[in-house]
Amino acid sequence: MKTRIAILLLAAALVAVRFWDPAAVEIMRSSLFDFYQRLMPRSAERLPVTIIDIDEASLNEFGQWPWPRSLLAELVDRLVEQYPSVIGVDFIFPENDRVSPRNLAKAWSRNGEVNEDILRLMKELPDHDQVFAKSISGGPVVLGRMLQGVGKTSVDVGTLPVPYNINFSSGQASSFIPEASMVVPSIRELESAAQGIGLLSLLPERDGIVRRIPTLHRVGDHVFPSLGIEMLRLTLQTKDINVFSDDAGIDHLEVGGIKIPSSANGLTWVYFNEHDSRRYLSASDVLNDRVEPGALAGHLILLGTSASGLLDIRPTPMGQQIAGVEVWAQWLESVLFGQPLDRPNYINVAEILATAIVCLMVIWLVSRAAAAISVALISLVSAILIGLSWWFFTSHLILFDFFYPMLAGIIVFVVLTMKKFWKEEKQRKLLHNTFSLYLSPLLVEDLVAHPENLRLDGESRILTSLFTDLEGFTALSENLNPEALVDVLNRYLDGMCKIAMNHNGTIDKIIGDALHIIFGAPNTLENHAQSALECALEMDKFSQAYNEELKKQGRQFALTRIGIHTGNAVVGNFGGNTRFVYTAYGDTINTAARLESANKHLGTRICISQETARQCTEKVTRPVGHVVVKGKTNTIEVCEPLGVDSPFMESLDDYIVAYRAIESDDDCADKLIKDLLVAYPEDPLVKLYHRRIVEDGTAGVRLVVS
Repeated sequence: MKTRIAILLLAAALVAVRFWDPAAVEIMRSSLFDFYQRLMPRSAERLPVTIIDIDEASLNEFGQWPWPRSLLAELVDRLVEQYPSVIGVDFIFPENDRVSPRNLAKAWSRNGEVNEDILRLMKELPDHDQVFAKSISGGPVVLGRMLQGVGKTSVDVGTLPVPYNINFSSGQASSFIPEASMVVPSIRELESAAQGIGLLSLLPERDGIVRRIPTLHRVGDHVFPSLGIEMLRLTLQTKDINVFSDDAGIDHLEVGGIKIPSSANGLTWVYFNEHDSRRYLSASDVLNDRVEPGALAGHLILLGTSASGLLDIRPTPMGQQIAGVEVWAQWLESVLFGQPLDRPNYINVAEILATAIVCLMVIWLVSRAAAAISVALISLVSAILIGLSWWFFTSHLILFDFFYPMLAGIIVFVVLTMKKFWKEEKQRKLLHNTFSLYLSPLLVEDLVAHPENLRLDGESRILTSLFTDLEGFTALSENLNPEALVDVLNRYLDGMCKIAMNHNGTIDKIIGDALHIIFGAPNTLENHAQSALECALEMDKFSQAYNEELKKQGRQFALTRIGIHTGNAVVGNFGGNTRFVYTAYGDTINTAARLESANKHLGTRICISQETARQCTEKVTRPVGHVVVKGKTNTIEVCEPLGVDSPFMESLDDYIVAYRAIESDDDCADKLIKDLLVAYPEDPLVKLYHRRIVEDGTAGVRLVVS
């Protein structure tokens, strides 16, 4: 539950980040749209917008900037003679021309070194600003203004010329327009002569790239259009600029029937194409009459500069540095050609919803589906988002960001996958740590590598079952205090379990002082009978050594009895969905348990069935008898394994001869067993058969134990 809540909180945080839209997200989104424009730039078959460039060649020929306004007047006159639709001037003239004759005469008269007649003649010469104003009034010229400052401190701009009407569809529309504290106009004499006046301010994005231009700006209660809007207005011969808005902000503008998509705050995207030198015409060519008459008829002309020294160079989404005046030119072209990029107000909401849907879908998929299916479906959704975004751009010129929803989905997927991996790794460690208490390291590693084997079902398998028990431990435990009992028993069980695991045995049960160990399950073990017998011999050796150790400490313990049988059993996970155990069932298990119990009647410590002995050819065994264990009617041929250090190894041959004689009811059996008892009075099997044959007169090797 905690994990689900954490993942849902992560998804909510990612949606909140998109709603907040910090700089990093905005830059990523803008970079995607830049990539789109580089992949499919705007077509440039017609170039109705021409830039009259005050370039390096013009500056070299006519002098450094600023030029005398008399020269600019001449330039404007030459352009007006070309009958353009509009002339937009990408400069601002906030002060009078300093090199105007009247201003020069004033400056020189203060020095007192210039002839009065010359000063009088200079004052009578035409004023450059008047000359420039006259040229401006002679054609459809748009002059520029600049903005300064940001904030809500207003200045009195009510006396500035207003050659346009700005009409809002709702009273609150103007509140969405970005605000500045001050507008810097050109001198009144020039502005009064112009047919249009627009703002020149270009607003780079946070990464410095110019992608959008403002259509409107507000200073106090006054709204000012941009240079581009004013040029469109004059071109389309209208006085009205209509602004349409909704609750989310400005939706679009209309000028002379042309719809201009806009962001909520009045910014419009520029659909760029590659820089084209055909768009430029040097001002020196115009001034030197090197332009054919009528070559610019009907054109939208922008008067600006590409000279690097005038610091009006802007980076664009195309990866190029272009003159600021070209940004206006490219925007005008995209609008006039009906190719304006659009990012409607609802797109922002759609992207936020897409982010939420993708995150929730990823959460659902990862929790429900396999990893491969999740990756495939998430890849499909990502492809759909990419395709949808590209289709919006290519078919409708709408900018839809697929990247952030996809990125958010990937983040959720990675976190979920890492969490799932961490959980599985934790389960693997838990599985490893838990089963390492019962299985050998090799078996644990195999089980961890194949957890699918832990399923609630069973299978029939040939295996070897080993049971151990402590002789007389119940009575012994009554004489030990609980702390001492726990200590000696835990040390004993720890040693026995380690031996079992060293021989690749699986500890099935620990019941008090008794152990049940299976060999050959859950992992296949080819020599399971051999492993079980070797394990039993080592356990027997450990048990004797442990008893000796406790005796030296003045403590009493008990010897271990062991029973082993090999055969078919059902093994698997049994229980329910809430709890299950891996165990084995069947006659093989029961027989091994009965053989362990038979030891106390036979006087032995280890009893193995003949089925086990047949598979342990490398180990020495001696026959015990045909035993009828409790709960059975048929006999089981039982053997006793002998370790290399067994005290009965030297009598093995004599014992086997005597056993065969008893088995065949030979007359010499009595003498043979008597002789053995004399030679080996401590041998429990010799004592057993001496009691049966000599003392009780019972023939044969059929032994019934209960």
